[in-house]
Amino acid sequence: MKKLAGWLLLLVCFSAALFGGCGAAAPAEESWSIYLYLCGTDLETDSGSATQNLTELLKAPIPENCNVIIQTGGTAQWHTAGISPEVLQRFRITNHRLELLEELPLDSMGKGETLRDFLSFGLTNYPAENTALVLWNHGGGSIGGAVYDQLFDDDSLMLDELSFALSGALSGGKEKLQLIGFDACLMATVETAQAVAPYAEYMVASEETEPSSGWNYYNLMRYLADHSADGAQGVGREICDSYYNKCRMVEMQTIATISLTDLSKVEQLTQAFDSAAAELLNCLGDRERFSILSKSALKAENYGGNSAEEGYTNMVDLYDLMEQWSPVLGDRADAVCSAVEDAVVYYKTGDERAEGRGLAVYYPLSQMPGELNVYEGISVSSRYLEFLYNMSYGHADGQSDVRFAQDAFINDENYLELHIDPDTLDNVSTIHNVMHRRDGENRLLALGFDTDVTVDWDSGTVTDHFSGYWPALNGHHLSMSVIEEGEDYNLYSALVLKNGERTNLRFRYVWDADGEGGHYEVIGYWDGISGSGMSARPSGQPQQGDVITPLFEICAEDGAGTGEYAEGESFTIEGAAVIDDAPLPEGEYLYRFDVIDLFGNSRLSESALLTCEDDEWYIS
Repeated sequence: MKKLAGWLLLLVCFSAALFGGCGAAAPAEESWSIYLYLCGTDLETDSGSATQNLTELLKAPIPENCNVIIQTGGTAQWHTAGISPEVLQRFRITNHRLELLEELPLDSMGKGETLRDFLSFGLTNYPAENTALVLWNHGGGSIGGAVYDQLFDDDSLMLDELSFALSGALSGGKEKLQLIGFDACLMATVETAQAVAPYAEYMVASEETEPSSGWNYYNLMRYLADHSADGAQGVGREICDSYYNKCRMVEMQTIATISLTDLSKVEQLTQAFDSAAAELLNCLGDRERFSILSKSALKAENYGGNSAEEGYTNMVDLYDLMEQWSPVLGDRADAVCSAVEDAVVYYKTGDERAEGRGLAVYYPLSQMPGELNVYEGISVSSRYLEFLYNMSYGHADGQSDVRFAQDAFINDENYLELHIDPDTLDNVSTIHNVMHRRDGENRLLALGFDTDVTVDWDSGTVTDHFSGYWPALNGHHLSMSVIEEGEDYNLYSALVLKNGERTNLRFRYVWDADGEGGHYEVIGYWDGISGSGMSARPSGQPQQGDVITPLFEICAEDGAGTGEYAEGESFTIEGAAVIDDAPLPEGEYLYRFDVIDLFGNSRLSESALLTCEDDEWYIS
């Protein structure tokens, strides 16, 4: 009977192979199956970015022991023949072509059920010794999640939905993927790692925004053809290396980040973080320690927008945040840093993101309504959540904790000077110099703000450095905002129209080694954060022929923005795009200080009237 049963089993297997039966073939040794969840969204509709990555895959030397299974959806228009926006479709790449496996009724790819069903389909029908899930789309960090469906009001996969999908497809964590990857912005976070840790061995993701070109799928397939036995860690390293090199090819490497995280180390990391959070709670009643925490957090490397003009992601590098907090948290901060180093086994960063170590954490650089309600469901530490509630919403009335001993006045050296009450200096987070100009229609237009001030933190004296110059792109002044202060550079953003479309132009000022001077460097365009929390992908540097129109917010006399914008003079990029300080034209300007307290509340000083006539400046 045993011998007969064996022959019957062999006959069934032979018949299934001959006639294409529904039973899955046994996975080949060292085989790979990559399940690509390809939600095209506006990236595909507007610029065919998903199609570009598909083209890389179709040209790639995919090995015989590797399956690439793809689900498409989430976009109004596909640029690849055979893919329809009206249904969900599943494909397999066979002989450099897309083989349609099945079609399903249209549904949101931002639903956990949709991802669960796709992953279950892939695991059941195309199993392998090594399995990888790649989520392709926009990302919004820990709060916004990933995979925004353009056809369903930008519905996204929140982290709890992602956990639900993975648990459902992987038998509640009894089996694991070897790799989960996010070809999306801002998803390399400790909260994401905690959400996926029960269901995968390694995670590849970026702390920062990703360019629209995404990962290098051709190189990934070529690597698998030669190194399929290297395992998930080797594949993850290749994704990191080839992605960074691709960023270099499109001149986006300065802000590039990507990391490979060993998810088995996440529990150790979250335990260390929870211990640090316990000490954070002890700081709430200590104004001096709390002030140090609040001020130093602003110096930590952060990602995405984090400005009123670009929107806020509130994602901060965990390692750098703990280093900034080390004077207060001591060994507990050091323990978190060590745990990050253990968990992040490989990472690549550009020059402008050199302080990052591969995993970000949610930290409210700005109080965004409802965010902490979302964070309550995904927080890695209940103690940290309690700290955030006390820190971020300690002053919900918006009243500043800063008092002026003497409001701004013109000193004997003809500079604007402000005196902050020394008793409230510990409540000050940062101080900006703010500039407005009066246009020909008597409108007050914002030129933006910087941190170009001198502060005596003993006496509370603040003085300005105004020189009559302001940043300009190819000689045309911009309305710019400082969005990050690094040790070696300041990062800025300017709101502009590029060929008639609103976007942000990012640039940085890099200090010379002696700290006495420096130079500007153009980084590129970025559309910012949408109202749903979706981060745009950077769209490259200014190109010759781009028509640029600077935008300036129209403000009330007290400096408050109205939300309406005036257009500056349009000009065309000819040759290189160069930013430099250029003299401001004749006219009237208002200059003042904006003092931000520990809770993000703002207090504006009195303004000085600056007048430029015949290249001479007068202050009153």
